[in-house]
Amino acid sequence: MVRFTLALVAVVLTVIGVLWMTGLLTWPGSGNTWGDNRQAAENQLGGALVQPYQSKTLGLPSIDISTHAILPDIIVIPDATIAPAEEADVPARVDGQLLEVYVRLGSHVMREELLAQLDDSLARPEMFIIEIRAKSTAEVDAARAVYDALRHEVEKILEANRVSKAGPVVAASELKIREAQRDKAYFDWVAANERRRGLQWEYEQKRRYVELHQIRSPISGEVVRLFKRPGEGVKSGETVARIANLDRLYVEGAIPLPLRHMVRPGMRVLVEPERQQGWLKELRGHTATVTGLALTPDGHFLISSGEDGRLVVWDWQYSAQRPIELRDEQFSREYGCVASSPVIERLNGAVIYQLVAGCADGRIRVWKLTVSSQGRFLQHSFQVLGENGALHRTAIRCVAVSPDAQLVASGSEDGEIVISNLASRETLMKLRDPRTPREPAHRAAVTSLTFLPQGEIISASQDRSLARWRIGQDSHGNWTSELVWRVDGRSADVTQLGVSHDGRWALFENGEELRVLDTTDGQTLAVISSRRSGHFRAVAIFSPDARQVLTTTAGGRLHLWNVPPTQEEAAWFRLAYHRGFKYHTPMVLGAYSAIWAPHNVLSLPFWFHLSQAAHEPTPRAGSPELLSQPPAATTPSFAPMLPELWPVDARELRLLNMNDPSSVTCAAFSPDGRFCFTGGSDKVIRVWPTPSADEIMRPLEGIIVYVGQQVESGGGLIRIRAEMENPRLRPARLESGVRVTLSLLPDLRH
Repeated sequence: MVRFTLALVAVVLTVIGVLWMTGLLTWPGSGNTWGDNRQAAENQLGGALVQPYQSKTLGLPSIDISTHAILPDIIVIPDATIAPAEEADVPARVDGQLLEVYVRLGSHVMREELLAQLDDSLARPEMFIIEIRAKSTAEVDAARAVYDALRHEVEKILEANRVSKAGPVVAASELKIREAQRDKAYFDWVAANERRRGLQWEYEQKRRYVELHQIRSPISGEVVRLFKRPGEGVKSGETVARIANLDRLYVEGAIPLPLRHMVRPGMRVLVEPERQQGWLKELRGHTATVTGLALTPDGHFLISSGEDGRLVVWDWQYSAQRPIELRDEQFSREYGCVASSPVIERLNGAVIYQLVAGCADGRIRVWKLTVSSQGRFLQHSFQVLGENGALHRTAIRCVAVSPDAQLVASGSEDGEIVISNLASRETLMKLRDPRTPREPAHRAAVTSLTFLPQGEIISASQDRSLARWRIGQDSHGNWTSELVWRVDGRSADVTQLGVSHDGRWALFENGEELRVLDTTDGQTLAVISSRRSGHFRAVAIFSPDARQVLTTTAGGRLHLWNVPPTQEEAAWFRLAYHRGFKYHTPMVLGAYSAIWAPHNVLSLPFWFHLSQAAHEPTPRAGSPELLSQPPAATTPSFAPMLPELWPVDARELRLLNMNDPSSVTCAAFSPDGRFCFTGGSDKVIRVWPTPSADEIMRPLEGIIVYVGQQVESGGGLIRIRAEMENPRLRPARLESGVRVTLSLLPDLRH
């Protein structure tokens, strides 16, 4: 009964801990300021609408920050370099010709494993001859036999002379001759032994000389370079191969001198490598700039629009059929954008997709594409919204379809946003701020539109603003709109700004910063920095699960970032870490220990400390053990490290490698988030893989083992070195020379 009760209590505590960490449970009295602010805003702005759309509230655990403590900023060290902890050049030890190489590039070798063989055809026969002579005992045995015979003869003469009563049996002179012969035989035996020992030493020398023709690895590791091939001549001391132990790495970087007092050996550091990624396939077919990309809700087909006046449907997964070009014979100008309806119709086993394209003539063309259950295109048809009169006076730059596929919003170069009914092709309204009803929604071109799941609209414009609109019907049944909020200050370099699929977050670029805004009130939740790659340009969109962000920068780089925690979440995680709640700590034990343990000291069962003992570095003698970080280590520890730091900053997950990333003008993610797509002025659409969820959630981590004492001349920088374990899985494994960024979490300052 006691065991059952304890097990039940453990389950309840685990559930409470999970709910607390995920934000689904808040402590009594903590409140939900975001939800309260949002409700107040809706009460103020929703009076004119009879049927306003509602949005979801956000809940976060409360954070108790002492006014007597300060969390210093995270120290970011860019352009650090990776080197293997062990690396060795393997030279030839004698002159000769390389007969055989037994390894290849990338081969894993053990210590003293044979790598290559030099020609030893001359030295080996000499070794065999000496070996035969050294192992032969004939000469020694013969000398020993002669000595034993003479020794026994002398012993018999001495015994006969001793017992004889008539006098010596053998004369004294004859006895001396026999003894001299015995002594000579003894010295001959000793000389034979010494000659045999000399031959053995000579054989050992010849054997070692022959072994010098064998080139063996001095360390365990991986073959990273081969300098010679079979048949080539080498000289003594000339390098044949290079071996590196990539299971353990050193990361070296530099910090400004004023920050040195915040860094010390033993601190944990987050390691963010620059992982370059190539594309999986290219889709070629456009003859001008690709202006828009969209995927069908099931992800089977990719739709692209271009300045060449073509709308192309791609079977991008298998390329089992040619792409379908959708054309309006009466329209020859460019398509500015494209979107796919989130609703799929099914009829007699066939699937009907609805595609929406914004055109340069100010009209919207809606295509219906019928596909068989086997994925074959059967037929397509289209209709024009604004056929009798254009919806816009200028070219349409962006379109969006409502979650229920009833409405379509379009934005144009003159700043107008028009809402139309897809079924009836009726223009419902133009978005207006009630305070300025005569002015368009924006003062410059509208470049991005997104419907929130609740039916509201997020718009971005080149007037440097991001706005949220509420649409609905008034008491007379007329459609009307309200401006919920508008945030100014964008650099307006990003034309395709993303909103998370659940509608909670929106992106807002400002130079080298990409901010994550709360769509409730437009407040900044988190920031992604381009880290000296230049201003964000052209594209910044969320993945479907809102864990990744795809961006381009003015530095000519195409990035995939993880979405960082909000500022409140980051502060909570850092405080929890300083109170003993680490990344690898069991959730419930760590959470409750951090709250209820005396003096905020982490208290865990003895078995957990035993499980950690094999993974923690040895503390320096006489130094106190700090709970905010692992104990300082005097020497590098090569035991596997458990992660401890919470990732509280944005990290670059991938650098998508292409010749000219600045040519990208549009992008999209597959519905499952496993792939992303880019198109641009080079007329090519590329398909890229995205990182796994495990890589997004679990950053790499190291331990600082060295902090320099000398300032580098001219730079005012101090060198630091961290040690880390290289991931064993091939996709995540790091190579020597890769550029990395280090992030340090300084201690809590009281």
